[in-house]
Amino acid sequence: MADAVRERLRDYPLPYCIQGSAAPAFKGEVNTGVHFDCPCGHRLIEHFDPDAFVRVAIKCFGCAAVSETPSLPLGEILPRTLVTLGADGGYLLGSTVIARAGVAMTCDQEIARSLADTAPRMAGHPSFELSIGGLDRMEAQYDALIGGRLASQQRSLSRYPLDDPAGVLEFPFAWATAHLRKTLLCGSVDLSKAETATALAWIEAFRHVTSIWGHHPRFALTASTLAASFLHTVPQLIVAAYLYEAGNRVGLATSGEKGTPIPDLYVRQRVGEIFHIEVKAPKALQWCPSKSLSVWEISKAVISALENSRHQINSKRKGVLVISSSLMHPDIPDVVEAELNRVLKSRGRNRSGVAAIVSISPVSAGLTKRPEGLELGTTYAFRVSKNPHFVGENPVDTGE
Repeated sequence: MADAVRERLRDYPLPYCIQGSAAPAFKGEVNTGVHFDCPCGHRLIEHFDPDAFVRVAIKCFGCAAVSETPSLPLGEILPRTLVTLGADGGYLLGSTVIARAGVAMTCDQEIARSLADTAPRMAGHPSFELSIGGLDRMEAQYDALIGGRLASQQRSLSRYPLDDPAGVLEFPFAWATAHLRKTLLCGSVDLSKAETATALAWIEAFRHVTSIWGHHPRFALTASTLAASFLHTVPQLIVAAYLYEAGNRVGLATSGEKGTPIPDLYVRQRVGEIFHIEVKAPKALQWCPSKSLSVWEISKAVISALENSRHQINSKRKGVLVISSSLMHPDIPDVVEAELNRVLKSRGRNRSGVAAIVSISPVSAGLTKRPEGLELGTTYAFRVSKNPHFVGENPVDTGE
């Protein structure tokens, strides 16, 4: 029997801990009232927390069988505070190891699996083809994601006067593809016109986020909100990719209890600690024809977004508020940032659970001719304003 066990472990696909005595291999520092036992009944982990032991393999002292703690749920992310057992090998535990509160233990294989599921896939995606056929493909993809409601949106849009701001903001995707079709049929694409640059930026942003996030187990749930909140959902996914590129594991939130607002994104800093990210896209900061915006209107939109985020970000659920604008102008980021700083200085004390407000807005869009065709690129500006009244150590890093 012993020879058979050694042979099985030699080819075991994960690193594993060898329980060296009858005492539990691990003991959680926090009394959870839950334990992890071998099928033979021998205790492997006392005070077990599945978030703290993620796919950890332990060879039982009693029967020599190997048991694994559960993997992460599909689409879930690991916390920042993490210890890995590596990729292979056995680790003899002569006595019970105390698992410190807030620290997760896992293995390289689980880290790789989680990243494959939840990290944006930035490379290897085709560019948006600016043609009638390219628009057809984008519309088919959008229609599939929103449950076949594009035709209804197009009919509703057609009831508005041409380029009516109300229709543009209510049905931004349908308006953008309709505008680009009209532009292509006229035979010229003039990016100096704000409506054309914006329509291209919206369609390219949609193509971009669906390309990089389409594999994510929770993408379909997030994308289902595109029909009602296109100008919120697309920036939400752009922000998530931006944070991942900056070195953060970011989770796409699932639905909360009925009637309970939940933030859009989150970072798991330590086991049991979640830092939330809520995205707001105030209507006043979205592009529409003949749009002119004063500093007073920007300030009003920032204040409104801050107040409207109370249910998602507060003293019990700390995090960051993201305010998204689709106004494409190089001066907008500076103006919005100045208002963010002013509003946080005067009102941040009442919102001490908000660590910072981040603004995101497009500043330019351009077409580049490449051998395989035209490539559209949109540049976004991110600005971070920390709340001077945040309670506790502010986790937001505003370094380069």
